[in-house]
Amino acid sequence: MISRIDYQPGNYQIADGFVLDTRTGDVWKYDENSGKFKVVEKEDSLLTSVERAKTYLDRSEEIDREVREWEEKLSEIGDDSQLANIDLQNMLQKQQQTIQMLSNISKVLHDTAMAVVRKIG
Repeated sequence: MISRIDYQPGNYQIADGFVLDTRTGDVWKYDENSGKFKVVEKEDSLLTSVERAKTYLDRSEEIDREVREWEEKLSEIGDDSQLANIDLQNMLQKQQQTIQMLSNISKVLHDTAMAVVRKIG
């Protein structure tokens, strides 16, 4: 355990849950069960760090793969939305043409009715 008497600024480094005594090369890890720092064998601390690095690298590749998959899905959605947008524009154009045709028919019927009324009167 590190006591206040042992501690001197610049003699210890903390990294990834380990404390390193730079003078002696001793490595300690905090044990939550006992609430104290315990000396760790150098090989164990190195292996632990290597295993953690491997885990992070493995996870990193998995995350990269998932990101690529989501980017592909997003790209497909973008393509689908562009096609849907074009279809919507076509439907709106047909609707406008239909409304214009009905308006023209209504105007012709109105003009015909007015001509009949004028001839009667």
